[in-house]
Amino acid sequence: MAFDTVDLEILLERLLISFGVTEVILCWLASFLAECSFCIVHGSTKSPWISALYGLLQGSVLRPLLYLIYTSDLAIFLTSYSALAQQLC
Repeated sequence: MAFDTVDLEILLERLLISFGVTEVILCWLASFLAECSFCIVHGSTKSPWISALYGLLQGSVLRPLLYLIYTSDLAIFLTSYSALAQQLC
């Protein structure tokens, strides 16, 4: 799922640069996201829990909002790419 591909470092950078999130809120969000961890269960076997570098917490009400923030600059990129493609044709 797309929510599982979010790079947390890029998300925090985007919050700071593109959205002007202040240091206090940014630190809170970084702490919140740093608590993400996962394990894999197959039958009766379970792996150790490890920190997740990618993905947003399942079940979190912030998940859709943070994903929208993460992808918000895509429209600018796609617009510039479209303009470049038209120049090449």
